[in-house]
Amino acid sequence: MKKTKESSRDRIPVKASRSADSVGQVVKFTATVSSPTTPAGTVALSDSSSPLHICRGIVLTVNAPHTATCTVSYTTVGTYSITASYGGLTSSSVDVT
Repeated sequence: MKKTKESSRDRIPVKASRSADSVGQVVKFTATVSSPTTPAGTVALSDSSSPLHICRGIVLTVNAPHTATCTVSYTTVGTYSITASYGGLTSSSVDVT
């Protein structure tokens, strides 16, 4: 199994549940929004700046930690750079290989 690289560059870290190392592999992404006030609204995930249409408008959880999750199944094996955006903030935080 290939490794998942994670970094936390901005305020929206994204974590992957596993690597996308085979066709049809299901990967669950979780974005966590940190804010001095209670965040509300939705998060959108993108893959290399192309929207993941299934992962648009994900509602944040009400209780802390404020997360949004989305499950994706990949049709090809490869490296995917997933970003999360919320209220104008964007974070390139996870590469799934």
